[in-house]
Amino acid sequence: FRTLDETNPLPLWLTDTYSGVVLYHSPAAAELLGYSWPVTEHYRSARSYASPEEREACTNELIATGRLDHRVTRMRKADGTEFWGAISSRLAKLGGRTISIGTVVDLTGQMSKEAELREARETLKDAVESLTEGFALYDADDRLVMCNQRYRDFNFMSADLLVPGTRW
Repeated sequence: FRTLDETNPLPLWLTDTYSGVVLYHSPAAAELLGYSWPVTEHYRSARSYASPEEREACTNELIATGRLDHRVTRMRKADGTEFWGAISSRLAKLGGRTISIGTVVDLTGQMSKEAELREARETLKDAVESLTEGFALYDADDRLVMCNQRYRDFNFMSADLLVPGTRW
């Protein structure tokens, strides 16, 4: 088991669910959060969350449902840097304790790309809306992708049908 865990690229934590004491973290978990490995002292998982409320919300959901599946939350590295993470975890019993076995995926890059995409879409929407002529963009399957208000005004009789996805 140890070889599998220590060579696994996914971070792994074993945490006492109620106290929040981290009983074990894998090398990948240490790397993600900027902690040393192997663990030489137990620490509380609360320091890996951006706020106590974030940990409490995740813990309450885990206790209520027995699992977390890609729950997006703000996390904190050892140096205080915050990042977005997707937590997946399950409850288990170990020696009379309720523990959570969990992993976190760093979403920083994905969230950054999504923000860039939203900004690019907003810029395109503003540019299309500022055109003095009516403009509509249809995809290869003749479905409306976008149009501006002037195009809607020109097609006032069917303006309510001019929604993305509508076929020409």
